[in-house]
Amino acid sequence: MARPARICVLADSHAAALKHGWSLIEKDFPGTEFTFFPGTIKSEWSSLRAIDGKLVPQSPVLREHFARCVHRKSEIEDEYDAYLICGITLSIAITLKTWLGLEDKDWATHRAIVAARIGAGNAAHVLAVLREITTKPVLLLAAPFQPRAFCLFSPSLDAETAATIRTIFHEECERLAARHGAKFFAQPRETWAANGVTTKMRYANKQPVNGREDRHHCTAEFGAIVLRAVLEQGFAAD
Repeated sequence: MARPARICVLADSHAAALKHGWSLIEKDFPGTEFTFFPGTIKSEWSSLRAIDGKLVPQSPVLREHFARCVHRKSEIEDEYDAYLICGITLSIAITLKTWLGLEDKDWATHRAIVAARIGAGNAAHVLAVLREITTKPVLLLAAPFQPRAFCLFSPSLDAETAATIRTIFHEECERLAARHGAKFFAQPRETWAANGVTTKMRYANKQPVNGREDRHHCTAEFGAIVLRAVLEQGFAAD
């Protein structure tokens, strides 16, 4: 597909890294414009509905989040060339926590649970309602998963187990995207930690959030890498 000029981003709190990252590289992509619709409370995305050709939040909280953005729009119309859905409960943490929580380590059971959780997640809901208003290209992107959060609840994983966790997650994300005529775009490999599951600590946001250390989000540098890859590979000509 040709690189789209106007791209709508629907994302959770990880939108901040993408938005700040875009400011670092936008001069490299003249004629390209991103419009961000962030909703920082993931659960509120389940209220999104397709009404009269627009995506309309039924939740006052999500509507307020949309309206606080620079564009001051509380509803999303199909006026863009392409769409990017990021995070909104879609994270490799789903797969990791599922595996660690299984008493009997069985990959078939693991995959079934992961598939069900991804299919029932809010990212899947947003993708489904988006397809009710547009046939434009859509990319699905998982949120990064920072090592500090990983270390809070997980023991070390051997390389084979970590690779299988990653593969199952990517395959189930691809299946979800395919069901809706979309494309799953994996986090750029250069940002992976050595285990292939978490994100390199160099991209961890070191700025405090509400007076507390941020253990969850990434930097503008990370956002720039992701959006460059999205534009050069995700939306590149086939």
